[in-house]
Amino acid sequence: VCTKGAPWEIVEKSHAGYWVNVDENALRDGLRKVLGATEHERIELGHNGQRCVTQNFAWPSITKSMIDLYHGL
Repeated sequence: VCTKGAPWEIVEKSHAGYWVNVDENALRDGLRKVLGATEHERIELGHNGQRCVTQNFAWPSITKSMIDLYHGL
């Protein structure tokens, strides 16, 4: 669970968690979703998060982005 005060929309887009409004009710509801999730749902969120990080933030992905950027100059 992260708030929309952080630039992490990718968490929700990758189905790795919940991106909620910046207020205590939304944060509470997001935490309740996570805490109320089944074991299968929590495992799926974890796998999705791992895939998201590997695809977007691991060195091979960062290297490709930089190469693409330089080729575009």
